[in-house]
Amino acid sequence: MRAAFSWVAGATLLLANASPPPAQAEQSGEDGTCLTFDSAIALALARSPEIGLATAQASRAEADLRAAKSTARPQLSTFLRTQAGDNNLTGAGLENSAGLRLSQRVFDFGIGGLEKRSARAALAARGFDVANARTEAALDTMLALIGMAEIAARMEVTAEREAYFARERSGVAEALALGGATRSELAEIEARLADAAADRLELAFERDRLSAALSRQIGTLAPLCSGALAQLGATPDTGIVEAVDAALTANPRIGAATQQLAAEEAQAQRARRNRLPVIEVVGIASYARDNVVGGEFGLRERVGIDVTIPLVTGGRLQADQLRGAADVQARSSELQRLRLDIAEQVEVAARRIVSLRGQLAQREQVVARQAEQFTAAESEFAEGLRTLPDLVEDRLELESVRIEAVTARFALLREIALLQALTGRLQPAAPLPSEPVYGPSD
Repeated sequence: MRAAFSWVAGATLLLANASPPPAQAEQSGEDGTCLTFDSAIALALARSPEIGLATAQASRAEADLRAAKSTARPQLSTFLRTQAGDNNLTGAGLENSAGLRLSQRVFDFGIGGLEKRSARAALAARGFDVANARTEAALDTMLALIGMAEIAARMEVTAEREAYFARERSGVAEALALGGATRSELAEIEARLADAAADRLELAFERDRLSAALSRQIGTLAPLCSGALAQLGATPDTGIVEAVDAALTANPRIGAATQQLAAEEAQAQRARRNRLPVIEVVGIASYARDNVVGGEFGLRERVGIDVTIPLVTGGRLQADQLRGAADVQARSSELQRLRLDIAEQVEVAARRIVSLRGQLAQREQVVARQAEQFTAAESEFAEGLRTLPDLVEDRLELESVRIEAVTARFALLREIALLQALTGRLQPAAPLPSEPVYGPSD
């Protein structure tokens, strides 16, 4: 009698679960409302405040370069003097004068050149900072879109589980009415259904949270176009050596650190030359009155050479040299540490991509075998060879391996995006084009 009841329950459950699975969450993109990775990144770059901040700092560095260049150009100023008493030491016998002062630096032992070199390197570093801000904005956008797609895939699996147990509950309820199931079996199915509903609600919350963040980032909630993830996943693998070389050459963070080191080296060299003379040609034309009663105003001109040599500064010049040497050492150590860190990150990402590709292939095979096993378990349950708790466990195991495959797939996509960012392929890493790039000790 129990076998007959089990056959009735099994047939009822199989009929209840014969409805088609939920539709796929991927977007076809044919209506033009979907996003490619490139279009989403373009939207993010246009809205990123970090890029605006980096661009402003680059503009400031450009202004510093203009200021450094100005020391080699003529300097023109005007003056007005009013004096009283014996002023022969300072005014050359003039009491009142007004005029112009024109000066031109003619030789400074390379101090002005080092100032310009430091400013150029600092400007190049800020250009790399802009490229790095663009890369980080692009990577954040890609990771957010990948995260949204992963949640959609997980929700699809969870929705299928919820729909399956909803249909199974109906079947068990009908079987219970016919005496082919027990109340404990119905209670277990209802518990599994409630658990699936709770998981779906949690995933819905994560989806809404990411959607809000992504909307602020790119200004739209349009989904990824169909095929965008597959195209990213099909990115050819790069050898570890080639990937590390590309990162050390094209990573904008390394470029910024290299140029900042060059700027500090130029400043340190300038500090070592601060005791050397600075020679200027100076010309003064003034309209002045002699320091005598009833003196008349007249035009006066003077041309000469000013030589400035610091003699006693209370230790300031030596402190500048020590500070410059320390800054160079600090920047050099930071650059070495950064190169090691990025090389390690690239190597780990490249190896993990290879590992995840293999894992994903195996996970997909496990899903296929588990689906076959569950199909066979349903037939055995219908024939009374398996119990309902066994069938429930098989169904949960099928979902578990599907979730593991989803996790492996999207972990692979994240590593691919990260490797592209580390190797400078996500956004071009180049300094501002207005000035040449200098390397350390150049």
